[in-house]
Amino acid sequence: ELLKRGIDVLLVANTYPSLNDIIKPELEQLIVATARFDKTIRQGLSDYKLRLIGSGNDAPLIDFQRISEDLNREIEDMGVDLLVLEGMGRAIETNLYAKFKCDTLKLAMVKDKGCAQAMGGELFDLMLKFETI
Repeated sequence: ELLKRGIDVLLVANTYPSLNDIIKPELEQLIVATARFDKTIRQGLSDYKLRLIGSGNDAPLIDFQRISEDLNREIEDMGVDLLVLEGMGRAIETNLYAKFKCDTLKLAMVKDKGCAQAMGGELFDLMLKFETI
């Protein structure tokens, strides 16, 4: 949907395997396969409006102090103005209270009873937190 509106999109996947998280080579295969039948994805790749990169990480969490130089450079080059963090490790466990220099959307299913209780919710609740700068 963002590509349809002319917005540049940077998809980030783990560089190295961790649990069942997608890694960059798998993401590339998936996007190339999708581009065969999806004009928007195909055009985004062709126009370099859709870019794929590895995070430099090997965990279901993400510490933005430890991302790859390539990702850091890409973020700077694109002038990112919206960050979407998806998943309990990235959106809750490592970045729930983190403040970023751009608008941030944090999405996750709470899969840990302790986290659910600390957040005042129930196990398997869905969490959506949108923060503007």
